[in-house]
Amino acid sequence: MKDKIQQFLDYIMEEKGYSNNTLAAYRNDLSQFIEQIESKIESWEQVDRE
Repeated sequence: MKDKIQQFLDYIMEEKGYSNNTLAAYRNDLSQFIEQIESKIESWEQVDRE
């Protein structure tokens, strides 16, 4: 999952031109989110709307 997050961060930096501060905030928020869900799921395929 972390590789998908990094791909997203690379995209918003390279394609959207977001600032380093914005990237840091996104990275922090997404890292906290991933930590919470990693214990519950093993892959993105397990994620649904519920």
